[in-house]
This record gives sequence, C-alpha cells and structure tokens, in this order.
Amino acid sequence: MKRLLRLGAPTVGTVLLRLAQLTVLLAFARLTEGETQHFLVTGFGVLASFAIISDAGGAPFLLSLRPERHSLQTFGRVLALQGGFALLGPVAFFGFAILIAPDGIATPHFFVLIALSLAQAFDTMARTAKSPWLVQRRDHLFAFPDILNGLFKMALVGLALLVGSVDLVAAVMLVSAIAFIGTFLVVRRGLPEQTEREPKLARRVLEIGVTGMLSSAYSQTPMLFAAGMLPLEVSAVFAVTYRIVQALELLPATATVQLIPRFRSLDARRVWMLFTGVGVILAVVLILAWPIVTEVFTIEVPLEYVVPIALAFALKCGNYSVVAYLLSSEKVRQRLVVTVLTGIFAVILVPSLILAAGPRGLALSAPIIEVVFLATTIIILRTTMRPLRRKGSE
Repeated sequence: MKRLLRLGAPTVGTVLLRLAQLTVLLAFARLTEGETQHFLVTGFGVLASFAIISDAGGAPFLLSLRPERHSLQTFGRVLALQGGFALLGPVAFFGFAILIAPDGIATPHFFVLIALSLAQAFDTMARTAKSPWLVQRRDHLFAFPDILNGLFKMALVGLALLVGSVDLVAAVMLVSAIAFIGTFLVVRRGLPEQTEREPKLARRVLEIGVTGMLSSAYSQTPMLFAAGMLPLEVSAVFAVTYRIVQALELLPATATVQLIPRFRSLDARRVWMLFTGVGVILAVVLILAWPIVTEVFTIEVPLEYVVPIALAFALKCGNYSVVAYLLSSEKVRQRLVVTVLTGIFAVILVPSLILAAGPRGLALSAPIIEVVFLATTIIILRTTMRPLRRKGSE
C-alpha cells in the first residue's frame, strides 16, 4: 500500500497543479467582465504555449542520467542553462500580450498575466531542480513540492475569489518562486561533489529541449492562431475549452508514460484502440457536462465548438499511446519527423481554416491535426520497416 501511495504521489501533485490552473481561469472568468475578461482568459489560455519555448530540456536530461552521474557541478550547470531559457517564455509572452491587449500595458490587470508567466518559468525550474529525486526512486519527495505548490495556489486564488480581487492572483508567482528556491536548496544538499565534467552537456540538454518543443508545437498551434486572428471574445471561448481539455489530457499522458517500459510485450493496435475508446467515453462525458462548465465559468461556449475539440481529445488519447510506442521502440528520430511534419501541416491548416470558416474552422482544425498525426506516423513506420522486411526475406 505504501509503495502504491509513493508511486501515485507524482500524479497527485500534477493533478493539484492542474486544478490550481483551473482556479486561476475561474477567477478571471468570475471577477472580470467585458474586454478585460476576454483579454485575461485568452492570455491565460496561450500561456501554456509560451512555456514550451522556456523549457531547455533540463528535467528530462537529468532524468536520463544514471544516479552516479548526478553531481553538484552537473546540477548547477543544467539549472543555469534552464534558468536562461526560462526567461524567454515571459519575455516572449510580454510581447504577445501587448499585441492582443485592448489598451496595451494600460489594460486592467495586464501585469497579473505577466506575473503568471513568471510563475510558469519558476515552475519549469522547479521541475528541473527536483529531477534527481525521481532518479533516486524517491517519488514521494519528487511529488512534495508540486503538492504544496498546488494547495497554496488554490488557497490563494480561493482568497482572491472570496475578497473579489483579481490582482491577488499575481501572488501565485511568489508561491512558485518559493517552491523552486526551497526545492533547489534541499536537492543541492544531497548531491555529491564530482571533479569529472559531464561531456557536451549544453548540446545534449538543448537537443532534448528542441525535440520536446517541436513535439508539442502542433498541439499549441490552434490556440496561438485563435488569439492572434480572432476577436478576443471568441478566442476567450476557445481558451476556456482548451484549458479544460488540457486538464483531462493528464489521464492518458500519465498512463502512457507508465506504459513505455512495458510496451514491447503489448499489442500496439489493441493499446491504441483501448486509449481511443477511453478517450471517446471521456469526450462524451465532457460534452454532456458542458452546460455545467458554462455555468461555472460564466462564458458561453457553443457546442459546435466543443464537439470537434472533444473529438480531437479522443483521438489524442490514442495518439499518446502511439508516442509511447515510438519511445519504447527507440524510434526517437521517427517521432521527431512525425511531429515536425504535423507541425508544418498545422501551421498551414489552422490559419487557412480560420480565414475560410472563422471560429468553426478553428474548431474543426483540432481533430484534423490529430488524424494527420496518426496517418503520418503509420506512413513513416511502414516506410522505415519496408527495407528491414526486404533484408529479412533475402
């Protein structure tokens, strides 16, 4: 029982952080109205996209090292590299926010969003700082900062809702900063000195970061174009929808990560069918429960937008299992090719559909992108397997 609780602790921490994000969205929806509401909700909706460019790949790099390779020197160099890139997210978001803000910097509560982008950067740093704990199989310690972070943020946003102050939400940046600093100091104390430098560290870290950025780019394209091409009142509708769906994506994402070491002994098609089937069930539940979501967030989202995005979620559940298969089979290069091709397709498709059909076109782009991802994966795998089959038959 203790082992199950320890292994499940990281999932609990991630769930609490996602719930904290939804409470921030709820505060913006409940405590503001008109243009200010649309700006804050849309800005918060695209924050996740800017988190991608502020992640240098420090956490997965540290997770890939054997326990004996972890040292103070390696830890410090990775954190310094991650910290430099973490600043890119808030800087890029600041420029984007000025472009979409009704009155530029003078827009009410503008700097609340900037504070949230800084909080996001600190959260990225904290994920990197606590990585050695997971390598040491100390899952409960790995989860502890996220659990405290999520609980304190929800309490803070709850207080903001209670007193009716949106500006109080900006204080979540302090929670994230304290969580990072505390984690950094505690982890650092448990690492040994090491005179041997990790070879080609910067290049290896950045390779992982760029691969992750390209892998996530296609899924962020619709929301970025929504904020840039559609009126704020329309893009706010999509921001609410995407943020809620992203919270649900935690379930297949966590399950497929745990499947990676076991995938070799499983039937890939059956796993894909299972994940897609579960995704369809969750999508139906989401559609049926949507009137409640609309009531809670006070933003009317037409079902004609929700249904295609829910369908995309169902397909993405299956695609999570496809990515797990590629990683478990050590087909990292094929995964990169698939995501780059899908990303290029998404960048062309989304603005084209917005220009042709407006918001409906944007909603329809989501399931089309997931279908293209799956089809591209099948084509790439068949193309790479064909020479191997020929060689085996000779």
